[in-house]
Amino acid sequence: MLCDLFVNLNGCLTSHNFLNMTQFKGLIVLLFIISITGVQAQQATANEKEVNVKKYTVMEKFEPDYVLPVEERKRLKIERREIVAHRKSILDTLNISDRRRERLFRDLNKNPFSDRVNKQFAEIEFEDDADIEDQSK
Repeated sequence: MLCDLFVNLNGCLTSHNFLNMTQFKGLIVLLFIISITGVQAQQATANEKEVNVKKYTVMEKFEPDYVLPVEERKRLKIERREIVAHRKSILDTLNISDRRRERLFRDLNKNPFSDRVNKQFAEIEFEDDADIEDQSK
């Protein structure tokens, strides 16, 4: 009776094989649902990336004139993030070795204005500069 219900190209499936297949399908569906949930959670955290700065600092407690207001610090932090993103896009287009590029990316994440990163940007030669020099001769 079960053979009549579950027939494939090779013949009749046994009830044991049928249970294994249903468990396998259930596992696949479960993994699919978990992956979708994970992706949605990542998207939610990406949308919620808000700039966090300390509202009160120790320096502000004793010398409030020397410390920038919270809104100004948030603005500066957003500007620094934009600078880092712009520099990453520039470094990504340079014709340098992958090891050096990865090292520069690590430096950029730690300190966007490190000596190594600044030196690399100073060594950039633009194609327009070469054309201008040729035209001036």
